[in-house]
Amino acid sequence: MLDPDELDELRIDAEATLPDTGSVQGRTTTSDGRGGRTVTWAEIGTVICRVARLKDPIEIVNANKVTVVANFRLYVPGSVIMSLSSEKRIIVNGVTYEIVDVDLNQSEPILGVLFVNEVR
Repeated sequence: MLDPDELDELRIDAEATLPDTGSVQGRTTTSDGRGGRTVTWAEIGTVICRVARLKDPIEIVNANKVTVVANFRLYVPGSVIMSLSSEKRIIVNGVTYEIVDVDLNQSEPILGVLFVNEVR
């Protein structure tokens, strides 16, 4: 088992592989006064990250049905993975990515993995 100092060194090394900074946005909905809702996005923080295009899209299965397909994997520090969800999106180098799924199977205390799609 790794001691805390060794784990900290691994985190530092892993985070050095995250060359970009993403702007994390949170979604809010407000009534439009006519029975509908208006969605707005506001910056709630930043995170160091790395975006990688998937060779083959990943199908996200929920209740035995394919609900969405992801085309990118976004790596973030493991310490922030639990604060990110589909209610948020991340802008990296001027490109907006919606969070499709948090991959808890591949995420670990060192690096977290998100499946994302480019917002067009």
